[in-house]
Amino acid sequence: MIEDESAQQVVAFYDAILKSRGIRLAPESMILDYGCGSGRHTYEYLEAGFGNAFGYDIQNYVALRAPADGEHFRFDPCPGMPAAIRR
Repeated sequence: MIEDESAQQVVAFYDAILKSRGIRLAPESMILDYGCGSGRHTYEYLEAGFGNAFGYDIQNYVALRAPADGEHFRFDPCPGMPAAIRR
């Protein structure tokens, strides 16, 4: 497990918002980290026991921690994205 205090704070913040509205996520809940960037928030949810956490972005910025982690991320280039910024 890689400690990422900033990502942990963001996930705790989201959890607090949900709890303040009486919503408690079950471990089997589906979580989509849309615009996941480096995937750090997706990893925090996975490490917190949410096995259905997935990251999605238009470009792959994620350094997978293990090959099997690839099943939790999807990257689709935006149509019309300049080739210079596509990977």
